[in-house]
Amino acid sequence: MREASMENYEKAKQEFPRSSIIPYLHLGQMRLYYREDAGNSVYNLYSLLNKPMSRFPEIPCLLSHAETYLKQKNYQPAIELFSQSRNPS
Repeated sequence: MREASMENYEKAKQEFPRSSIIPYLHLGQMRLYYREDAGNSVYNLYSLLNKPMSRFPEIPCLLSHAETYLKQKNYQPAIELFSQSRNPS
C-alpha cells in the first residue's frame, strides 16, 4: 500500500508541477519515509518545504489570510492584505 501511495504522490507531482498541492504531496511522502525510517529522504523533503516559494515568500500567506477575511465577510482587512500582496515592501 505504501508503494502505491508513493507512486500516486510522484504521479501527481509530475502531472501538476506548479500546483498548490505540491507541499501536501511532500508532506504525505514525508510520512511514508518516516514510517520506513528513511531519515535522509525525510530531511530532503523537509528542506524542500522550507524553501521560499517566491521572492516574497509571505505572499501566499497573505492571500490565504485575506481569503479567510472574505469568507467572514470582513472586507476591509481583506482589502488591506490583498493590497500588501500586490505591493510587497
